[in-house]
Amino acid sequence: MAKPLPPRKKDALRGSQFMTGIKMIYGPEYESAVIREVMSGNVPDFMRPENWREVTLTGTVDGMEVEIIIRVAPDYLAIGSNEDYVRVPLSPVALQRLAGQLDMALPTKKVVDAVYVQAKKENGLLDLIDAGEISRETGMKLDRSTKYMLSPEFAWSQSVIADGKIKQRNLPKYGIVCGQKKDVIIHQVPKEHRGNLVQYRPNHPQGLDYGAHPKDHSDYSLGARFVDQHVTVRIRGNRVTEIEARYGDIINDPKFYKILSDARFDIRLAYRMAEATVPVRRESDTPEIRKKLPLRRV
Repeated sequence: MAKPLPPRKKDALRGSQFMTGIKMIYGPEYESAVIREVMSGNVPDFMRPENWREVTLTGTVDGMEVEIIIRVAPDYLAIGSNEDYVRVPLSPVALQRLAGQLDMALPTKKVVDAVYVQAKKENGLLDLIDAGEISRETGMKLDRSTKYMLSPEFAWSQSVIADGKIKQRNLPKYGIVCGQKKDVIIHQVPKEHRGNLVQYRPNHPQGLDYGAHPKDHSDYSLGARFVDQHVTVRIRGNRVTEIEARYGDIINDPKFYKILSDARFDIRLAYRMAEATVPVRRESDTPEIRKKLPLRRV
């Protein structure tokens, strides 16, 4: 399981208090403030790995059926208390840095697809809450030539609207919620766009988008759903073999990666989004899942 977060302190800021203090702060100062709150444990319970949900992806490797069971956060990155929290966007660079500190990772496109399927079953699939809806709900006039839509305050407004919709639904405890934001994902993109943010909306004409923003961009529409680095791989051959593996190793394995990603395999780029903060792994350093079999039989 991913590293447990520290207990939330009694005097920790509520989500609304935090956002009031930084509502018009941008860039590195904002991102450092968010990371500091998360690392101190100022998050709602759904952000704690012990409360995460499982999704399963299936495929075939060397003629054997394979299931990869991954634990995912039920909702997007948020800070604050259970009663007063705010979903907060971060740039891919900051997200990768935070994920590395917590032994977590970002999802691939196929992992997001699996999350959407589960959310739909639980009535937790929402429509995207865009700038126009935020304007109508809050009465704010939009000026797309300003930074306002990039501000934490705008993201706060979106989070409040999402909570209003979620409360109208009968979701299970820690039910999966998604759709109100675009997911920041790990995905290989064409060479000319490798420095860009990759965002994804399943079942939408826009779908995969990697040409709009650089990887240090952040705005209200982007959501980060962390996944646990520790996953279970179940292989059904002549007998069932189950092993514990790392998410990153699977993505970097030349056969198993296809279960988690439909991007063309590239050992250098499939898993590394922020090369300035996370070293690129070389092929010789990447253990293959197949060499670990069997670690545990069931």
